[in-house]
Amino acid sequence: MPYVLAGIGLAKTKLEAVGLSSSDTWAGYQLAGGCRFFFGERSAAALRIELSILGNDAFEHSYFHPSIAAGLTFRLGREPG
Repeated sequence: MPYVLAGIGLAKTKLEAVGLSSSDTWAGYQLAGGCRFFFGERSAAALRIELSILGNDAFEHSYFHPSIAAGLTFRLGREPG
């Protein structure tokens, strides 16, 4: 079962070093997509794989943080169908 996620918000970045500090606030975003692979037609357990990209602009630079995640998910409630 494939899915897509999207989000936007504010990203606040703060740097501190040797008595100096600087902060910056800009728009941030996250895009993600993935899929759940159930272990059988009536199984409540599934393997989830997701690719996520988190990005923002701060201190006059663009930051891009991709990640890959995997895990087990469990369907709760009544059986499908």
